[in-house]
Amino acid sequence: MSTATSSQPLNEESLNIQALQQRALILWEADKESALELGKALIAVRDAMAHEHGAFTKWWRASELDENRVYYCIRKAEGKIKPETAPEAEEISVPGFVLNKHNLSIAKLAPRNDGKLVVAAVHVGKEGTTVTDGLTIVRVSLPTQGNSEVPDVSGTISAPFLVRAAQNLPFGSCKLAIDKEGGIQLFNRDGSGSTPPVCTSTFPDVNRIINKKTPPLLTFSIKNVRNLANLLAQAADFSGDGEGIRLAVHTDDAVRKGFATLRIDCDWNLEGQHFTGICVAQEVKATPPEKEATAEPAPEETAAVRA
Repeated sequence: MSTATSSQPLNEESLNIQALQQRALILWEADKESALELGKALIAVRDAMAHEHGAFTKWWRASELDENRVYYCIRKAEGKIKPETAPEAEEISVPGFVLNKHNLSIAKLAPRNDGKLVVAAVHVGKEGTTVTDGLTIVRVSLPTQGNSEVPDVSGTISAPFLVRAAQNLPFGSCKLAIDKEGGIQLFNRDGSGSTPPVCTSTFPDVNRIINKKTPPLLTFSIKNVRNLANLLAQAADFSGDGEGIRLAVHTDDAVRKGFATLRIDCDWNLEGQHFTGICVAQEVKATPPEKEATAEPAPEETAAVRA
């Protein structure tokens, strides 16, 4: 009896450490930009394993993590690394749009090649950056800083060019200048510039879709969305391309208490198996309907619009 009682806290502690380790490893694989978040996760693992001397070091070495990266991220999270000072965006006097990593990162969602009604490019204008592969549409609005006055011009930029630009941003943002004749140039904050290859393809009009706002039922925290994404990915691997995935949101009166249940079901008919995934979402709140934005009339309807 006494043995069982004393072992229970140890089991719970072990499970907690495993969860912290798993979170740190997930961030290690996914993180390419924010050393701060990764550092916080590593510190949580280190502190949880502090009772055993050298356990943290053994763990990150066994997980094949780079030592320099581990301790750089930890120092970053502890505030021991001074942030790099970036020149002010106003140093670049040419008119244009200031873009940050969020604007540029969606370029990787563009199709690899031009199609009949889609292009391997990103549309840039006063509404932000937009990309579509014909099935999905993503738009990221312009950051507030540096965009108090933007020109009434737009352009289509090669997606591979912007993917490379996103990887080489020295200070986290850049400025894209587009003249009235369609000439485009990208400037870094240090004043260096580059010219993207000429893109003659016409970007499909997606405003009538993307400006039509549907009232969301619920607002979920980022943590809940990531948990749901992991479940959906697992269900997709299980069901294969030929089977559908059913998603249900069970709210009842639970939203009043701040939580809801997300349920995923799918089948693998070949083996007669069924997959069920449950995600208990916390910090959920009901959201009021949004007003519909007024979309500018499009000259012609595209496949993306009809979808």
